[in-house]
Amino acid sequence: METKSGAIVTEIKDGKLVAAKINGEYWMYYGVPHIWLASSEDLIHWEPVETHEGKLAPVLSPRPGYFDSWLVEASHSPSIDRKWHCSHLQCRKL
Repeated sequence: METKSGAIVTEIKDGKLVAAKINGEYWMYYGVPHIWLASSEDLIHWEPVETHEGKLAPVLSPRPGYFDSWLVEASHSPSIDRKWHCSHLQCRKL
């Protein structure tokens, strides 16, 4: 798999960003012009999320006619705040 570098989902522990496990796996987003996801149990061996046909399944893609029509890019690594749970634009404190 050849791509631009990826960003691993992180959380803050003792004031430092560290890789975060979600349901027992680490997650990373990567790629250009689309953004794809991959998971890992050990941060070394990564498995991309694929369609039932075995092709990479983009989670974010360029949109024809919009500012991001050529490519989409991710910003810095996402960080989990385990004091809050957000789902479908609603957040609640745990």
